[in-house]
Amino acid sequence: MELVVDPAIPGFVTAGSIDLADSTLHRHQTNEWIYDKINNGVYKCGFAKKQEPYDEAVKQLYEALDRCEEILSKQRYLCGNTLSEADIRLFVTLIRFDEVLIILSHSSDFLRLRRTYILL
Repeated sequence: MELVVDPAIPGFVTAGSIDLADSTLHRHQTNEWIYDKINNGVYKCGFAKKQEPYDEAVKQLYEALDRCEEILSKQRYLCGNTLSEADIRLFVTLIRFDEVLIILSHSSDFLRLRRTYILL
């Protein structure tokens, strides 16, 4: 998944005030597990054709969601005090989960995280 964002979003940010493409190692690593375990994880659950891959995908998805809840219980954003690409990656999955992805992943347990994170 590649993030393409105009550096100035009227009414939200001004040019130069936020760097979603910050490439620090911590942010890069966070982006990797958010994508693999959450963004792609819901599809791994939904498209699993056998029980064992489904069970493993669900386990990884919920471990990653628990990890997000743990991080966000201590700080405003996943990578510290500023909005990052990892936050956007998580947000796009959380916002769609109830309406679309819950059908694919056969799960509904992370509504609390969604309610908290929607305040972005």
